[in-house]
Amino acid sequence: RAIQTAQEISLQMDEQTYGEHAAGLFTMWSYANVEANQVADAQRTFQQALERWQQLNNRVRVVEAQAGLAWVALAQGKTEEALCRIEPILEYLGNHELHAAIEPYRIYWAVYQILLAHGDPRAQPLLQRAYTHLKNQASLVPAGETRQAFLENMPAHRRIYRRAIECLIDPLPV
Repeated sequence: RAIQTAQEISLQMDEQTYGEHAAGLFTMWSYANVEANQVADAQRTFQQALERWQQLNNRVRVVEAQAGLAWVALAQGKTEEALCRIEPILEYLGNHELHAAIEPYRIYWAVYQILLAHGDPRAQPLLQRAYTHLKNQASLVPAGETRQAFLENMPAHRRIYRRAIECLIDPLPV
C-alpha cells in the first residue's frame, strides 16, 4: 500500500520541478515490485518510468526501464518479446557504460537472464563484463565483511557474483 500511495503522489508532482525525482521513484518502485515478484505492478511502474525518462531524454535511465520491461516479459513467459526488448540495450552497451543507472547490475542481470534463456552466445561475455565491473567496484571496498556485504546484500550484485563463480570466472578475494 505504501508503494501505491507514493506512486499516486509522484503522479501529481509537477514535471518541470520534480521530473527526475518522480522518474527515479518509479524506477525504484519498479525494483521493489520485482523483488516482491509483483509482475503486473512492475510492468506498470517500469512503463511509467520509461515514459518519464524518455520525456527527460535520459538515455541510460531509458535503458534501465527497458531492461525492467524485458524482465517483465521474461517473467510472463514472453521470451521472444524479452529478446526483442533487449536488443536496443545491447546496442547501447556496445558504446556506453551504465555508470549513471540507478542499479546498473540489475540491467546486466536482466539482459543476461534473457540471453541465457535463449541459449544466446552473448550471455557469457555479458556476464563477464558485468562481473568485471562489479569486481572493479568491489575492489574499492575494504576487504572482509564490508566487501562481502557489498557483494552479497544487493540482489543483483549477489546474483552476478554467484553466477560468475559458478561459471568459474576468476573470483575476487573477499
